[in-house]
Amino acid sequence: MPGYRAIRRNRDRTAGFDVLRTPLFPSHDASAIGRALNYVSWAFSAALTGLAQVRAADVTLVYSSPATAALPAMLGRALFGRPYVLIIQDLWPDSVFASGMVRRGASFRIINSILDGLTRLTYRQASRIAVISPGMAAELARRGVPEAKIGLVYNWTDERVFQPTDPDPSFRPSLGIDPKDFVLMYAGNLGAAQDLGNVIRAVATVSAPRAVHLVMIGEGLEKRSLEQLGRTLAPGRVHVLPARAPEDLPALMAAADFQLVSLRDEDLFRITMPSKVQAALATGSALLVSAAGDAARLVQDARAGLTSPPGDAESLARAIEKAVSCSPEELQLFRENALQCYRRDMASYIGSGRLNEMLMAATRGSSRRRRRVQ
Repeated sequence: MPGYRAIRRNRDRTAGFDVLRTPLFPSHDASAIGRALNYVSWAFSAALTGLAQVRAADVTLVYSSPATAALPAMLGRALFGRPYVLIIQDLWPDSVFASGMVRRGASFRIINSILDGLTRLTYRQASRIAVISPGMAAELARRGVPEAKIGLVYNWTDERVFQPTDPDPSFRPSLGIDPKDFVLMYAGNLGAAQDLGNVIRAVATVSAPRAVHLVMIGEGLEKRSLEQLGRTLAPGRVHVLPARAPEDLPALMAAADFQLVSLRDEDLFRITMPSKVQAALATGSALLVSAAGDAARLVQDARAGLTSPPGDAESLARAIEKAVSCSPEELQLFRENALQCYRRDMASYIGSGRLNEMLMAATRGSSRRRRRVQ
């Protein structure tokens, strides 16, 4: 960012908070070596230059991924007895290999062994572990983490932006979509993990009394191929739009009938809660989930929309037809249930309250807390 250098230690205030920025090797490309240097360089620089802050704290909160981010907190625990709480966003080493950066072979086995040992050590030394989905909690328990240590804290969305709003009146006319047509919208990364080609194939085979349009908003490696597939299979009904500012999205989402969540059927994705789920729920949108696991189960239990098995274009086409046939009353009920689900389980005050309880629990029994009490 302007005014900063990646190799320089920096102090500033951001949003009213004191921030210590420590050096790292910048790399966000597809190079496995570059990404490893990025993760490891920050972990060591933060451990070397941030220990004074860890020592002065009652408890350390580690936002992990990557798993290496826990190193400063682990040193603080070993040297000063400071407890730490992990917030796990992605399971390691699973997410590393799911990205495709490391292929099968000898290097896979070596790196897997190292990362698996590291993550298990971070779990063992953490006082509490917050996870973002029920499936992730179950998987950690399966890997030997005591259930009493694990707490579910869903990620929340930016509630100043994502909230119920009126639809953008210019959205449909700008795309040549009739007000009576059905619009299925996807907003997010256009990558292989989202399996959006399957969605286009489903849309192309839908049989419905009104035209069905798929609107995809975002960027990603699959964007050009998706545009071509849409022109080939469903000309005039697949619209691929550039990414928009978050502030613009709620009004665009309100102009659609359903919001789409799509993921390939992989073990890691079954315990993933995509951020678009929270955004859709918080805006009071009906959802169509073409995924397995936690995301689909949440929408089913909340009765906030419809679901379809991932990777099955025929089943997804039938789900879209069912969505098209929803009455205004059914659609409104989906939307009300979506908003209620977000406010009950995912809102910021719910998540921050749970996280606060975990932080306070972590400090009980710590050497620093005992000295203060005495």
